Amino acid sequence: MQTCRTFEDVLIVHSGSVACTSLFTILSKQLREVRVRSLLVNWIAREDAESHYVYSINPTRIIRTERDQWEYPLQSQQQLIDSVNYFQFKINFLSTSLGNYVGSGIFIGVSKNNDATMFEYSQPDKTICMYNDQARLDESSVTRIDQKCKAGTGDIIGVVVDFLKDNILFYINGQVAAVGKKQPSKMRPVYAVLWLYYNGCDIEMGEFIPYTNLEPYLGEMHPVKENDRV
Repeated sequence: MQTCRTFEDVLIVHSGSVACTSLFTILSKQLREVRVRSLLVNWIAREDAESHYVYSINPTRIIRTERDQWEYPLQSQQQLIDSVNYFQFKINFLSTSLGNYVGSGIFIGVSKNNDATMFEYSQPDKTICMYNDQARLDESSVTRIDQKCKAGTGDIIGVVVDFLKDNILFYINGQVAAVGKKQPSKMRPVYAVLWLYYNGCDIEMGEFIPYTNLEPYLGEMHPVKENDRV
């Protein structure tokens, strides 16, 4: 006996004397699982800004040198091309300049192409980035969720670029912090991008929080109207 079940995206054919209904459920679930690529981003800097960063543990750990100021950003060597791309880093140390204050000094996100310039961290025609502070320096690029964007030493920032749902999500310690105002499909080719402001800022890429442990995002996938997009 041959049993055939057709789903929208999966066709399973079973030959045998028993239909094995449970088999269809298991296989269809497995075949529909989205492949998530967890990236350990290898950062690179423009040649004229290379001396302002110290690389440790290959290019996955970065320490900012020189005085406190914005520089040309770091960008990923690799494009983000998988259906779902997830990268994250831990802030090992933010700054001595802040005292007990937590936050500020980091823009993290994605860019269209790999040639972002010094002050394009808040230009949604080129980059979609979250700022790690309550100051709304990123309001042209992201919609914040309950003002949860503040992050400092010891915190973990994650970015999910989902081409299936066509959105960009930002996380702090596994909780949704912001949603990009531009769809990644309109930014190809897409690269990770990072600005560090403070001298001594130390960040390290890693697999700290599994993708499956991230807080589900239940809000609107595209928090601005299509005709409002840049």
